[in-house]
Amino acid sequence: MAFEVQAKVLTPKDVAYILGVSVGTLRNWRQRGKGPPYMKIDPTSNHARPRYELTMLVSWMKESGLGENFEIL
Repeated sequence: MAFEVQAKVLTPKDVAYILGVSVGTLRNWRQRGKGPPYMKIDPTSNHARPRYELTMLVSWMKESGLGENFEIL
């Protein structure tokens, strides 16, 4: 499976699409300390926005066995 990615930092909606899960599932994974690694944009705010760095997502996918056929264009 190949994806053409313009950004190096992805939103939860982007990652949910790539993984084939819902945005809510990603939220649940973050709350439980599971799923792909993420960072918070503006972590000092009450509305910190999670973002996923592309290379870390791909590494996590490969380690999890989800990205064996994953290719970034």
